[in-house]
Amino acid sequence: MAESELQKQMNELKSDLKSLQTDVSELAKILKDLGVGKVNEATGSMEDELGKAQEELRRRWSEARTRGKSTLDELEGDIGQHPVSSVLTAFGIGFIIAKLMDFGGRR
Repeated sequence: MAESELQKQMNELKSDLKSLQTDVSELAKILKDLGVGKVNEATGSMEDELGKAQEELRRRWSEARTRGKSTLDELEGDIGQHPVSSVLTAFGIGFIIAKLMDFGGRR
């Protein structure tokens, strides 16, 4: 009698273990699906942020080009209005740079 009771308990334990194994397998699948979903969500969010950053970079680049072009146009206009002083200024700056570079080599 004790053996049949022991056999019954062993069979119940085996059944419980199989049930537990199935539950753990299902839980692992659910966790995997959740992980994949979170990764996909994060990837989408990162792609959105990257798109926004690219658009901002394009906008800033365009603004910088526009400002640079307008500054260059103003400079060209100033040089055109005062050609002699512009040439003298350029010569003076070049002379100073040449002296500074030559000064370092003579020591």
